[in-house]
Amino acid sequence: MASSSRSVRRRVPLRALLLGALLGPALVGCSTAAATTDADAPASTPTAAPSTPGELHVAVVSDSLTAGNGLVEQPTGLADSPQRPTDMSWLLGVEGAPLVIDGGWAVPGATSVQMDEHVTRYDADVVVIMAGTNDLLKGVAWPDTRRSLLSIVEKAGVDRVVLTAVPPLDAQPTATGPLNDRLAGLAADQGWEFVDPWTDVEQDGVYRPGDSADGVHPVSTVAVAVGRAIRAQVLDGAGG
Repeated sequence: MASSSRSVRRRVPLRALLLGALLGPALVGCSTAAATTDADAPASTPTAAPSTPGELHVAVVSDSLTAGNGLVEQPTGLADSPQRPTDMSWLLGVEGAPLVIDGGWAVPGATSVQMDEHVTRYDADVVVIMAGTNDLLKGVAWPDTRRSLLSIVEKAGVDRVVLTAVPPLDAQPTATGPLNDRLAGLAADQGWEFVDPWTDVEQDGVYRPGDSADGVHPVSTVAVAVGRAIRAQVLDGAGG
């Protein structure tokens, strides 16, 4: 695990993180109609920056549930970014000391297989992974999802892993429950942490009325609440 006491920490610019334009229809999943930046462009060379004692550095791997529907370049964290994640991104509920989001990959429409293709090593204390919604929508079988998640964790090289449940999915109300059971089981088998931040917005496998505009992504207020739940898990697992 990376230590927050290091005097120098490699900051990984979130070049590919939080890419998006306008949301696509619900049936295309966690995707956008058009990307405003080349999501496949190689990340720029990480720069060294001093680390503040007590900071907890977090890398994130996900899709539009994390990317939201805005474009964000944030090499030094949410508070210092000239642009910010918008609307559906749960990162809006995570920001604030001692957490620093400074690495990861999140692109709208990405399956776990595609995440695995792009993830690199991150200098972070914890990696948060939210994957699986697009696997359901695009027919990725569980063995492939499982294999991809194991590979993502190996490539990221971060000892502490927080795996999250996927949100309700109005188009497939009976699919998310079994997937989340499998995700929880995988986390337990691997010694990862598992958190389901969606319990307050799920009703019989779908979003409660008013909690989603498209049956895939949460509305802004829900996204913030989800982020707060993930923040609490990250902090609790770190001892406060």
